[in-house]
Parts: sequence; C-alpha cells; structure tokens
Amino acid sequence: MARKIWRGLRGLLLLLSLACLAVLLMALPAAAQTSPDTVNYNSANLQNQDFSHQDLRGKAFVGAEMRGINFEGSNLTN
Repeated sequence: MARKIWRGLRGLLLLLSLACLAVLLMALPAAAQTSPDTVNYNSANLQNQDFSHQDLRGKAFVGAEMRGINFEGSNLTN
C-alpha cells in the first residue's frame, strides 16, 4: 500500500516538475514600455538593414534580430 502511495506521489511530482519546466520555457521576455507614438521594432527581423545616420531616440528594439545592422552615426538615446 505504501509503495502505491509513493509511486503516485512520485508521478505527481514528476508531472508538476514538467509543467513548471514548460511554463519557464514558454515565458516571453518583458517588452520595453514605449509611448504610443514610438516606432516599435520589438521582435522584428532587421538583419542587414541600414539605419545609419538616423534619429532613433526612444525606438524599441527588444528581442529584434539585428545581425549585420548598420547604426553608424545614428542617435540611439533611450
């Protein structure tokens, strides 16, 4: 009888552990807060784009793919 209870508890613990792991793996990073008039590049694919010499103050790039992007001479304040 005790073995059946132990197996049941062990199975429940395994199920809860897997559920917690799934929640952690599916969690999204918090997005930066932006004002309504701010251009939002969050999670965008911006690979190899040219943003050189632009005023990008306050623009949001959270989680964006930016390999090869050119920000030369741009204002990225805030």
